[in-house]
Formats: sequence, structure tokens, C-alpha cells
Amino acid sequence: MPAGVIQAPPTPSREELAALQAVVDDWSGMVSDHLGRGRARRVTVGLYLDRRLPSTLDAHILLPLRATHEATTACLAHEVVHAVVGRSTHPLLNEGLAVHVDDRLRLGGPAWPFYDLPPDAWVRCMRRRGTLLRLSELEALGGSPPVERIWAFYLEAGSFVGFLRDHLGDAELWRRFDSGVMADGWPDSLEARWLHTLDGQACGGEETAIARMLATHAAWCAANGIAGPPSPFGPGGLA
Repeated sequence: MPAGVIQAPPTPSREELAALQAVVDDWSGMVSDHLGRGRARRVTVGLYLDRRLPSTLDAHILLPLRATHEATTACLAHEVVHAVVGRSTHPLLNEGLAVHVDDRLRLGGPAWPFYDLPPDAWVRCMRRRGTLLRLSELEALGGSPPVERIWAFYLEAGSFVGFLRDHLGDAELWRRFDSGVMADGWPDSLEARWLHTLDGQACGGEETAIARMLATHAAWCAANGIAGPPSPFGPGGLA
């Protein structure tokens, strides 16, 4: 092959696509059962040569054809949540719910943004390192956080939605998710309760484990030919 020519990945067989769709069918049922809601229509999946990252269009999941099998299945669970429950117009609740459910069910194995550790552990470490954003700052980022903030956005959103669900209940979470409005804004008392709860769950060895996850992330990005977002701990990482 001439230098500089990139070989296109092989087209998956019908059997491979059917196997991937079977995984989506299985996981969609698990997500729906876990959350107590879901779509009437089937969630479908496709592989696309022109896509670099997974995404969801209504109930259809679009995955990059170039990704490795491990990367595809690891990222798939997050998109299944979006496809099953739909999207909230509130970005923090929208992405936070997908991260939270992905963490609770662990369907696809270790994957960005939290890998082997729950989002809560990452957020505790961010707080200790002084890189934690206030909820009002997260909301101000909107639906397209800058690349240097996107990892922190997903981790904090997932942790906070988990807190809302555990402490306020599903009915209150869905009211906010469906309306796209945090009716009472971001009261300091609610944010303080979230952080206090996180502090009470701290355990040893979290920073060592996170350093290992950062190395895993770098290796994953290299294997899939993407730059990846910067560390949520700033340019210096955990050094």
C-alpha cells in the first residue's frame, strides 16, 4: 500500500451486526428495567465510517466503524441510556443520567469517563485537587463544554445525578429531567449535601487508582486514533 494511504476498516458481516444489535436489545431492556421507563420503539445501532465518536439520534445509535471491538462495547452502554430514555434539554441532567446509569449497571466494562472507579471517587479527588467546578459553573457551560472542561463536566454530572436519584427519588429526578428545568435552581444547601455525602464515602487509594485510569485512558485514545479530552485535574494531572 502506498505511504500515507489509510486503509479502510473491513465492513462488518451481517452476523457481526446482528450480534451487536442483540447486545443493544439486551442492554436496552436492562436500562429500561433499572430506570422504570423506556421507549415503545426498538433501539437500533449502526456502524459508520465517517464517525469518530459514538452518538445517538433519537432511538438509533451511531458508532464509529474504525473503533476496536473493546472500545465499541465499552462506549455503547452510555449511548444505550440516551436511546432508551430520550434526552433532557438540561445538559447536566441529560449527560449525568447516562453516566450515572452506566456506572450503576456496568454493562460495557471500563470506559470513559470513569473507567473502573465510580464518578464519586473522581469528584472527591477533583475536590481535593481544587479542580471541582460549582454546579452553577457546570450549568453555564451548556450542552457543549470546552474540551478542557468536558471530562470534569461528565464526571460531576454523573455524580450529582446519582445523588439526586438516591436522595430525592426517581419521581423528582424525572420531573426535572423531563422539564429540563431545575425548578429551584442550584441551592447551596443541595450542593452542600451532595459534597458532604461524597466526603463521607471516601476510601483510601483513590488517587493511586485514578492515576492508573488516566494511563488506561491515554492507551485507549492511542489505540483508537483520537486525541481525547485533557485530564479533569488540569494540565499537571495528578503529578
